[in-house]
Amino acid sequence: MIKDIKEIFECVSGNQGIYEEFIYQHLQTEGNEYKALSSALSETTEMGFVKLTKEEENEYNLFCNKYGIHFARLGKGGSMQFLKKRNYIKTDKAYILHLKDDFKLQYRIDTDKKEREFLEWFIYKYQNYIFSFASNTDNST
Repeated sequence: MIKDIKEIFECVSGNQGIYEEFIYQHLQTEGNEYKALSSALSETTEMGFVKLTKEEENEYNLFCNKYGIHFARLGKGGSMQFLKKRNYIKTDKAYILHLKDDFKLQYRIDTDKKEREFLEWFIYKYQNYIFSFASNTDNST
């Protein structure tokens, strides 16, 4: 029986110093493409994409080619959004939750379809519950 959320998810924290200026500086550079995540979850307010060189990739906390949940820390704190498999870089206003390998093994989440369904179910089931603990100020955590 699960007693703690930490038995289900790993949490990947954000990076300091990822702001609009950083995004603009990395629009045209060479390298691998990463979607920048902040506390904005709507397509109209998201930060867009950046390219990072191999050296830069070692400097940042990245999330690569896995499914996850984008979790907003500020703004509308507690908002969650399903993440497709792709490369992501996060500001300090975002976290990513992803399933622990032990949890997937124990509960036979052994296909992409099962993983997507579990993550989408988790968001559906717990979004309003999580909102009940978060304030909608710029300091939600």
